[in-house]
Amino acid sequence: MHDSGISRYSKVREVPKGKLSKELKYLKIFNEIKQEIVSGQIQPGAQLLGFREIMEHYTASYSTISKTLNELEKHGLITRRQGQGIFVAPRSTWQVQEADANFIGVIVTDMNIPFFSRIIRTIENEITSLKFHMVVRNSNFDSGRERQIIQEFIGQRFKGILLVPTFDEEDSDFLHTTDGKVIPLVYINRHKWNYECSYVVPDDYTGACDVMRYLFELGHRDIGYFSGERIRGRDLRYKGYEESLKLNDLQVNADWVLHGEHFEIESGCWCMNQLMSRKKLPTAIFCYSDNIAAGAMKACQDKGITIPEDVSFVGCNDDEICRVIEPNLTTLADPIEIICTLAVKTLLELIKDFPSERQPLQLKVPMRLIRRQSVRHL
Repeated sequence: MHDSGISRYSKVREVPKGKLSKELKYLKIFNEIKQEIVSGQIQPGAQLLGFREIMEHYTASYSTISKTLNELEKHGLITRRQGQGIFVAPRSTWQVQEADANFIGVIVTDMNIPFFSRIIRTIENEITSLKFHMVVRNSNFDSGRERQIIQEFIGQRFKGILLVPTFDEEDSDFLHTTDGKVIPLVYINRHKWNYECSYVVPDDYTGACDVMRYLFELGHRDIGYFSGERIRGRDLRYKGYEESLKLNDLQVNADWVLHGEHFEIESGCWCMNQLMSRKKLPTAIFCYSDNIAAGAMKACQDKGITIPEDVSFVGCNDDEICRVIEPNLTTLADPIEIICTLAVKTLLELIKDFPSERQPLQLKVPMRLIRRQSVRHL
């Protein structure tokens, strides 16, 4: 019979809905099982689920689970006994010992979103080459879950944490007393606003000003802005949009500024449908993300509004969708690969000096406007 470890699997091994690439899915499953073995949540000698059961549990292919188990066996973490099953190997065979494991924790808000998949891939390439081991967890945009994961990483003696934070500020007191004091931590792509912390982020404000300057040069004066509700009040892209209008003696039209529930295609559709119910459309719309822009463009096309002849669009991030939708989307490229590479180097600097009273390390990386076919010259 299987031991009680099976119940632990049923509690913690839920793969979020959505499609992961094969490589990321293998990495997620491998890291989760490795983390629980090394941290002691699954003890040496415990019997794991059978091969087919693991496939069903993770909704994963034969090749993905085969690769995962081969890698776990290669690290000396499991052993397969013919006719009996899969077991956690004795600690003496582990290539990574609990006491000196070089684990880096990576927390993202949703690894199923393509943008965050890019973050994970880049960090994994950097960390693997430096002989660290990466454990990736989802906060699901929940600050309470984010806090719980950080506490788990601290309890498991991880070397440091790379964090794409939630948009909530509720846990800032906890993070302030943890960051750099209990464990080295570097924020990626955005950071908490109400305390000094180490981060590597895009220069959102300057990038947004560049977008607005481009639109002004093409003759646009009626410009809207679509974003997500979670970032309202802390959106530097919106600040660049707003201040650029003021510098050109233009006012923000509140009817043209809309916030969807999140940053995905559905939010863009919702924002555009709300806008189309109003009297006048802007000639251009700047969107916080490429997915918001793609959803808004689809809503326009469904109603017979032509892009860019009737409305122009600019997105942010330069995700793959920019090159798939028609017309191809002009976007403000978030240099996330550069950001992640610098974030890993920054974290290693903090780990090397930890603990210390050094000042936080803070970097802003320039963004780049990529001109495609979704903006017209008036």
